[in-house]
Amino acid sequence: MLRKGEALEVTRRNGTVFVVTVDDAATAASVLAAAVKKGEPAE
Repeated sequence: MLRKGEALEVTRRNGTVFVVTVDDAATAASVLAAAVKKGEPAE
């Protein structure tokens, strides 16, 4: 971990997990959820 703050943890379909620290995790999660809902690749 390189900085403090909110983070977004993503588990890809292939099981790979990654965590990204962001200034606004709620907004980042909303953008990711909208992309998945639209059927865009989340990988």
